[in-house]
Amino acid sequence: MHLKLDISGFEKFLEIAEKLEKGKVVSEKSWNDLFDTPGYRILIDKEYNRDFFVKAFTLTFNPELKEKLQEELDSSIGRYLKYYLEVKEKRKNYTNDLRVIKENWKIIEGNIFSRATSFLPDHEYEEEPVISVVIFDTDARGYDNIIVDACFTESFESFVSIASHELFHHLRNQLLCYDKDEIKEEEKAIVQVINQIHSEGIADHIDKDYFIYGNIKTPFPEEYVKRFKKYVNESPDIIKKLDSKLQELSDDSKDKGSIGKDLKKIVPISGHPLGYYMTSLIIKNALVDKLIKNVENPFSFFALYNEAVDRDKEAKFNFSKESLLVIKSIEKKYSQKIK
Repeated sequence: MHLKLDISGFEKFLEIAEKLEKGKVVSEKSWNDLFDTPGYRILIDKEYNRDFFVKAFTLTFNPELKEKLQEELDSSIGRYLKYYLEVKEKRKNYTNDLRVIKENWKIIEGNIFSRATSFLPDHEYEEEPVISVVIFDTDARGYDNIIVDACFTESFESFVSIASHELFHHLRNQLLCYDKDEIKEEEKAIVQVINQIHSEGIADHIDKDYFIYGNIKTPFPEEYVKRFKKYVNESPDIIKKLDSKLQELSDDSKDKGSIGKDLKKIVPISGHPLGYYMTSLIIKNALVDKLIKNVENPFSFFALYNEAVDRDKEAKFNFSKESLLVIKSIEKKYSQKIK
């Protein structure tokens, strides 16, 4: 399998930034060309609003809007504007970094695929996934196209780590044991939380071991790193709260939609820190083979974590039989590959 590197979104972004800096009017065609690139097209389809990018990029790069930019720095889009101001200063570096990545792509794509599949079983995955480099946030996405912000191009290790994390999601989604479209509306949030804890927990061992617990420079904001570590340390307490809330699902009179919303509040940062903690314990207690064997099944992750707790001398809290039965009942309802 080959990975395709797509930098068209970043290149179109540079063209628009240059026009704005020179005080030129950006035509509708130029904006359309930007949003027709694979990376921006899928970001707008899945998550962002086209008008957001138009407004934010225009405020950042049009010198006639400096006063308006200062006012907006404290608004709901302020954190994005602050990042785009950093991009304004670093975009030439990103351009050079991408040139080097393109020149070494064969080596880099091999490293990305090797790292991403280190927690996946042997499988005939689809041909040529696309990694699109754009400017959107200090983050990445594992959609149909893998989206990586250009800030991760500052080193090979940074780019390989984040791209591997997202490629893991992309490939795992091809194996997932249930069809997301078949989940009942009232249970979507519940299944989403279960899946996020599992998928992000594993994927974070592909990149956060380097970005947060390693020694490579991280584009993630310092506040995010602090919160991540804080919630990892608090994971035993989070598990207690999560377990208690899951048990409520055994009562058919309870509103599942409300419980799903509560689960999202209990599990911080979309399940990243909690999943990382649980996966760490599974790895520590020599259960990686089982983790990989069942990587398509997020429902099995919680019983596997309990098995790791039983083996461990320090872990103090696992999931109750009641909550595991609840998860098992959801699995039976939706899984197409019950083992």
